[in-house]
Amino acid sequence: MRPWSAYICQRAKQKRNKNKANATAPFRFKSISKFIDAIEEYFQTCEPIRDEDGKVSPGPHPTISALCLHLTLTRQGFLNQAGRGVDWAEAVEWARLRVESYTEQHLFRGGYTPGIVMILKNRFGWSEQSEPERAIDALVDPDPDV
Repeated sequence: MRPWSAYICQRAKQKRNKNKANATAPFRFKSISKFIDAIEEYFQTCEPIRDEDGKVSPGPHPTISALCLHLTLTRQGFLNQAGRGVDWAEAVEWARLRVESYTEQHLFRGGYTPGIVMILKNRFGWSEQSEPERAIDALVDPDPDV
């Protein structure tokens, strides 16, 4: 049985027990060191791959969804780990920042950038900065004597 299928079965059992006081899943990781090790293990799978001829091919792109699958957590479950303490919050934020950094760097490699911009806006809180003062300054004549 795959780790994620066991997790889904566990969640289904918990949903059936609605009368229980605590129907949430127990935390999968008991210690912060195991949590960080699992995150590092995921990012190692995303490193470039060198074949026997010495050619380097890019590894899979790191994403929050793939990280959560690797950790056998839902996206919300991954984010909930931050509520366990300062160290946990830093580990979650560090992992998110690594994925965000890769996504941001991907903008400079070309390809389909509107999709990448959408991910940065929706998943990482980026926004387009408009400069209304600049637009107003452009409408005002800078030299009224002319």
